[in-house]
Amino acid sequence: MSKKELSKKLRECVYSITVFEGDEIISKGSGVCIHPNGHIISALHVVTVRFPFSHEELIGDDIKIIAISGTGKQLELNHIPFSYINPIESDYLNLPIYLDLVVLAPKQNTNVSFFNYSKSSIELGEDVLICGFPEDSKPPFYFTEILTENAKKESSNNLWKFERSYMIKSGMIGYNSPFNISFDEGSINGDLFYVDTELHSGGSGGAVVNLNGELVGIISERAIIKIDIMSEEVLNKTEVPSGISVAISPRTLLDKIIK
Repeated sequence: MSKKELSKKLRECVYSITVFEGDEIISKGSGVCIHPNGHIISALHVVTVRFPFSHEELIGDDIKIIAISGTGKQLELNHIPFSYINPIESDYLNLPIYLDLVVLAPKQNTNVSFFNYSKSSIELGEDVLICGFPEDSKPPFYFTEILTENAKKESSNNLWKFERSYMIKSGMIGYNSPFNISFDEGSINGDLFYVDTELHSGGSGGAVVNLNGELVGIISERAIIKIDIMSEEVLNKTEVPSGISVAISPRTLLDKIIK
C-alpha cells in the first residue's frame, strides 16, 4: 500500500479512547480496530489507568469507555475486557510479568474498517507508520479556547474534530527482542520492539503498521533516558523522552483468541 492509502485506513481504524468514571475522565489513550464488528486492541494500562494493576481494577459499575475514530465513527466499549493476558508468575521470576495488551468489545455489533494483524516476527529495519491520538496534537491558535459558547453549541456534533486529533508518523524498526515465555498455563510468544519515532501522552495503544497494511505493533510507552542537568551548581539526573516508541506485537494476544 502507498503511504497515502495507508494513512487513509489509519484514520478509519485507529480510535481515541476515553475512559470515564461517572462524569470524570480518568484515562485517555488510543486503540486499533481488529474486527469488522468493532473489537479494539489497545494498551492495557489505558483501561486500568495504572500499570501494574490488580484484577479488581478492571471492574467498575460506573466505568464508561468511548472510542472515536479519526473519521468520527463512535463506539461505546464494554469496560470489562474481552481478552487480556493474566500476570505471568514463575519460580524463576522475582515479580510477575504484565503484558500491556487488551481487547475491548463494542456494546453493540457494528460494521467498521479494521486492520489484519501480522502473524510473522518483526523485521529489523522495516519501515512502518505509527498512529494514535496524542494529547499534544491540538488545533492551532487555541481554537477550542476562543470559541464562544454559542459556537460550541452550534458545532457540538463536530467538536470532536477540534478537541483531539490523530497523528501519523513515519518510522523504522530500530530494535527487536523476540520472546517466548513458558508458564503454568502454557506459553506466549511475540516481539517487543522499538520504533525510531514517538507519540506523546495519549498515543498509548496506537497502531504500528507495515507498508503491506498489516498491524505489527501496539504502542506501549515512550522510551525514557536520563540526562545530566546542572541546577544551582548541583548535577541532577532528569528523565526525558528519548524520541523512541516501545511497542509489542499484537499476535502475542490475538494468536490466543483468533483461530
